[in-house]
Amino acid sequence: MRAFLFFLVSGATDVGNLCRCVCSGLAKENSTIVIPSELGCSQCTSALCTRKFVTQCELKNTITTHCVDRYALLPRAAIIIIFLLTGLLTIVGLCKDRIKVCRVLYSLGTRSRRARA
Repeated sequence: MRAFLFFLVSGATDVGNLCRCVCSGLAKENSTIVIPSELGCSQCTSALCTRKFVTQCELKNTITTHCVDRYALLPRAAIIIIFLLTGLLTIVGLCKDRIKVCRVLYSLGTRSRRARA
């Protein structure tokens, strides 16, 4: 699975990870930093927030950070599964009148709607 995911992004450039800083318990509008994804989320620290947002993060003990790792395996797998399911449902919808297997799969969804009504 990892080889497949690497194949999908091998030509892409490094888009980086998102590091969100919350200072004094208040989320500001422009408190997101894009950090290089080479080291994962290890660079997303409160020290980075105090350097980048000096006026917003005055009290150093009330800073929390949230990092979104764009190259993590689980979010990528979820997106790929959603794409595959969308493609499968489209194919079933288009072929329901031509192929028996698609007709059976399509009828599974219509049966459940009839049972609710």
